[in-house]
Amino acid sequence: MIYLDVKKVRKSYKLYNDQTYIGFLYRSDFDRLGINMGKFSAGTDGSPESGSSGVDSCQIQIDDDVYEKIKDTVIDRAFEKGVTYLADFERSAYDVSLKLRMKNFPEYAIEESVNLLYEYNYLNDRRFAESYIRSYMNSKSRNMLKKELSMRHIDFPDLDELLDEVYKDEGMEEQDAIEDLMRKKYGGQDLSDEKVKRRAVNFLLRHGFSFEQINNYLT
Repeated sequence: MIYLDVKKVRKSYKLYNDQTYIGFLYRSDFDRLGINMGKFSAGTDGSPESGSSGVDSCQIQIDDDVYEKIKDTVIDRAFEKGVTYLADFERSAYDVSLKLRMKNFPEYAIEESVNLLYEYNYLNDRRFAESYIRSYMNSKSRNMLKKELSMRHIDFPDLDELLDEVYKDEGMEEQDAIEDLMRKKYGGQDLSDEKVKRRAVNFLLRHGFSFEQINNYLT
């Protein structure tokens, strides 16, 4: 048998196995799984009633089969939440994991749900990288795009080839991005003024362009 500590937090119940966080369930989940939660006297809003008849925490005893069903429920809920995050636009597995972590899902459920999101093609590193490049190629250097993708744990052997393909498809060069940025930020300003020029150089450096690229534009 397995003993789980249960703590009521708003409308959900957080579960711990020997102080290890297992995840959260709702009252309906306990009913569906046949787990007796009689110690929790729910009020009309689903929260424990005040006074001696209601408690905020208790310990439940379950068998191994129910324990696995609880973990499956937590994983399924994390997967469903991940699908909603990916419904509108592409995200990386790193971004999805971060959002699930912020929603109090445990690490095992995050890992398993991310694996499922890859399996069902909701997550696709190459597809995300292409979307990211197209979104930011007008304002960032290739090196910065690669660095930011790496920070999101997106790195695969043909990433440079993908960059080449996207730039070619869009008919763009990095120099075009520099010109666009400068036109928006410093259009009409006198770049022969050393102060203005210095600010412009620092501005382009922050967007990931090299001194060589910047000098080629400014000279």
